[in-house]
Amino acid sequence: MIAPDANLSRLQVRALAAGTREELGPVEFALDKGRLSLTLGMKGAGRYRVTW
Repeated sequence: MIAPDANLSRLQVRALAAGTREELGPVEFALDKGRLSLTLGMKGAGRYRVTW
């Protein structure tokens, strides 16, 4: 669940490279009743960063 006081207009999800954590770019996501949903598996990604 996303924090109730989070500014959802600023919500971003970005993929980070495995090993180096270099930014690979934005990841599409959806919000449904406060739950964040995204598809993982971007080529080369090892982590995902969620910010708001």
